[in-house]
Amino acid sequence: MPVFDELADKYNLQMSPRPPLYLAKVDCTSEIALCDEQGATGYPTFKMYRPDQEVDRYKGDRTAKAFEDYFTQMTSEVAKPVAPEPKHGLYNLEASNFQDHVAKGLHFVKFYAPWCGHCKRLAPTWEELATTFEHEEHLTIAKVDCTLSNSVCQDYDVRGYPTLVLFRDGDVLEKYSGGRGHTELKTYVSSKLEESNRFWEKEALKPKETVKIQKSGEGPKEPQGEMPAEPESKVQVLDSDTFQTEISKGITFVKFYAPWCGHCKRLAPTWDALSHKFPDQPHVKIAKVDCTIADNREVCQDQKVTGYPTLILFKNGARLADYNGARTLESLHSYVVEKTHDEL
Repeated sequence: MPVFDELADKYNLQMSPRPPLYLAKVDCTSEIALCDEQGATGYPTFKMYRPDQEVDRYKGDRTAKAFEDYFTQMTSEVAKPVAPEPKHGLYNLEASNFQDHVAKGLHFVKFYAPWCGHCKRLAPTWEELATTFEHEEHLTIAKVDCTLSNSVCQDYDVRGYPTLVLFRDGDVLEKYSGGRGHTELKTYVSSKLEESNRFWEKEALKPKETVKIQKSGEGPKEPQGEMPAEPESKVQVLDSDTFQTEISKGITFVKFYAPWCGHCKRLAPTWDALSHKFPDQPHVKIAKVDCTIADNREVCQDQKVTGYPTLILFKNGARLADYNGARTLESLHSYVVEKTHDEL
């Protein structure tokens, strides 16, 4: 970010014995664990670290003046006691409230027993996961003590501890059997949340069957027919094994993204719609790469992806242009058409 880099040169090179503050940056595509630990869930994220004080997240404008006003304010404040670390977001469920809680939305539930060694080791990671997603409107992280709510655990065929189950709108979506580190769990939940958001969007778009109210004396009319279902996405999912092959011929417009990224979530339906815009042009492909998948990180690093989403147009294997325009369907479509025409 040019403004931030210029301010870093100004403040970090001051000749006084000790500058009022240092400006630094972390590349979250290579320092994933550190960024997870610091709660960097969107890019760029700015945080102020001061001795013996709470970390402060900057939410102001990204202009030089706004930053410098903030620096002045934060470096002149009297130190306040550090508040205890918040522990919000983890729900304790039991037989009396379980069904009501999971009835709507996405819920990742840990079924456990207090005496279980694996459960004890997972406990702090599960709390951290709950904190990571505490601001998500339609997602909760929860736990059920099977020694107290055995009936619930029997209902869902819990045969070992811990058992991790993902629920959506009251139904079991799947049982989780992957790694139990924070990064693996976060990546999994983020991908399922993105998938569920798209599912709910499609459900919301489905027209309800209605019957028109008729005037007195008129016979009943047949219910109005439903609109055809929205077509499936034609976006090509690329990974480290397929990336070079797929971009080697024709025009390929690639979205590099992270499932937990808010901007990426908002772009997802538009990107899907864009994939349907070139039915008679097989040489034009709309694709995406999930940069949180371990095997894909080298691809994202090779393309110098430093923020999400990053949109890059390739022609016959070569990087043609980076897209920095509006992310509306019309703008994206016009851009691809223009670049395709230019290269003919």
